Amino acid sequence: MLPRIASVVLVAPLTAPGFGAEKPFVRVRWKGSSFHITYKTSVMTYDLQTGHAGSGSDGLFMAQINKITTDYLEEKNDIVYMILNIEGNSRGEGGAMGYCGAGAEKGKGLFVFNEKKEMKAPAYVTYESCLNTIESDVSNDQRPAEIPAGKLLTQFEYYGSPEVPEQTRLMTVSIYFDENHPENGLTPVETCVMFQPWIKSNRRVACPTDNGK
Repeated sequence: MLPRIASVVLVAPLTAPGFGAEKPFVRVRWKGSSFHITYKTSVMTYDLQTGHAGSGSDGLFMAQINKITTDYLEEKNDIVYMILNIEGNSRGEGGAMGYCGAGAEKGKGLFVFNEKKEMKAPAYVTYESCLNTIESDVSNDQRPAEIPAGKLLTQFEYYGSPEVPEQTRLMTVSIYFDENHPENGLTPVETCVMFQPWIKSNRRVACPTDNGK
């Protein structure tokens, strides 16, 4: 059997119409749970099965990367800002029969680097996860009290641990990104509703704030 060849995404230097600005040339290669980002003399390696990718809702874990695409790529003041969308499997081949054996993991990562090195540690967000029970099919239509500058990058929801056993908390997280100020990073905004699943009306109310109001 021939060895599996790592997939490659080439981000070519395209000129934006009417602006004359070129996109930086960045190469992304992946194999298994790891991927490599190459830009000029800078080479960065990340493994999504290690703690380097963070943990829980603030991180991204997957045993096998299947697809990587580019959501955003710009160079500003000699610093490159790149957002990757990463999709893969929850478990590797050996865990196919276990929990989440056929499950999917999806997330986004913001990478900041220059021609020589990584400038900031990656900021990851998981928006679909079998392992962490995170869903991107958002059912909560409650709008945040304040919406930050920028565009909505992704949304997801999960069930929070209820303070009162009879009440279920549905947490919805919206991730915003300001393309005019990529240095500000990813901005999460969280909303929460409570409901009692056994009530036929399934009525939902906003979660109380810290001061109980």
